[in-house]
Amino acid sequence: MADIFISYSRKDKAFVQTLHQSLTQSQYDTWVDWEDIPPTSAWWREIESGIEAAHTCIFVISPDSVSSEVCRREIDHAVQCRKRLVPIVCRDGFDAGQVHPALAQLNWLFSRPVDDFDSVLQTLIDTLNTDLEQARTHARLLVRSLEWEQHSRNASFLLRGKDLAFAEQWLLQASTGTPPQPTDHHGEYIVASRRSARYRQRVLVGTLSTLLLVALGSAGVALQQRNLAVQRQQEAEANLEAACRNIFGMLDGFEAMEANGIAFTTPDGQSVPVGIIFGGEFVRTAHNTFNHECYEVNQTYGWTLDSQP
Repeated sequence: MADIFISYSRKDKAFVQTLHQSLTQSQYDTWVDWEDIPPTSAWWREIESGIEAAHTCIFVISPDSVSSEVCRREIDHAVQCRKRLVPIVCRDGFDAGQVHPALAQLNWLFSRPVDDFDSVLQTLIDTLNTDLEQARTHARLLVRSLEWEQHSRNASFLLRGKDLAFAEQWLLQASTGTPPQPTDHHGEYIVASRRSARYRQRVLVGTLSTLLLVALGSAGVALQQRNLAVQRQQEAEANLEAACRNIFGMLDGFEAMEANGIAFTTPDGQSVPVGIIFGGEFVRTAHNTFNHECYEVNQTYGWTLDSQP
């Protein structure tokens, strides 16, 4: 999508063509509705999409644009999206009291026939480059939030991993910084993304905890099998040794991950430290306890498990 949306009256098409060409030569991608066609719902939705995706909206002020219902609707939507607005006067002769209130309170650029166009263009470019990344992030996240809403807030459209962390940082800074300010769409989208990430993390933690309990339960079953009848003793010993080796390997792995700062990685790229999932003290205590309990069995059956009294 284009970086800049230009709202204008068809009576000012010649000026807008010059402006559009100059911005294009300056490496700016602009969205301009050149077609003089009757408004339809599809046409208006395309206009709205152009405004939503742009990081800046330029409004060409003239007697005809001030009185244009379409131009006023475009300004209304840009204000609703909290876009950065830049008004440029190309012709005099309008009633300043009729100018949209959102434009009336801003500093205007003047590019009338009596003004130096090149000087005005340079001022415009300087304005566009001010806080450019802030404005681009605003536009990108707005488009994604609206896509999420248009798809019935499907979770697959939410932010994840580094995108989510970046968006949260941007939201915190943008809420107290310079325009453009975040919209309600931004806030709801980012909050929903974090809520979904926390849910996925809880599911991951629950799954890992269940696996550990199953492994410990298997060891308990194996220890009980030791006391079965003599004819099943060999099978019980084999099960017990395998279970002990699995537990030692798992606990050694968790200790090594914690000692070397290695974390689990969720499907969306988030790092979850071992200490957060199980608690570092739990891993160490479980290893020591299991090591001691298996020592006697280890010595009795002559296994090579790395256990100590």
